[in-house]
Amino acid sequence: EALINFCLIARDTGRRENELFVKEIGREANSFVKIYVEPIVNDSEAVRNLKTKAEIAKLQFLSASLYFELAGYFQAKFYLERLSGQYESDFLSSVTMNQMHMSYSTVAEGITDLQKRIALKQMTTAETM
Repeated sequence: EALINFCLIARDTGRRENELFVKEIGREANSFVKIYVEPIVNDSEAVRNLKTKAEIAKLQFLSASLYFELAGYFQAKFYLERLSGQYESDFLSSVTMNQMHMSYSTVAEGITDLQKRIALKQMTTAETM
């Protein structure tokens, strides 16, 4: 739930283009991910456990979304690649998201959209250089 809140705050803050607040949220979110999310997603037993692997896939996707909203495209790609490498696409298509918070019905749908958005941002950034 806290990770979802970070995603929503980062998205809203980014839209207002308040750079100082985005940096502050980014520091807090990065600390949260390192302290609470990373130990869970790095637990190889939990990743394979039928009861927990869907939640871990969601955590990884939410982390990717959070970093995207904070303009951390490298970190976002890292989580997406990790997800795609750990899980079969059929499994990711079966993991549902709460559409009240995220605009995707499944993790697989979110991955596809986020990959496109990252590619677009990277193209835009390359053109402005």
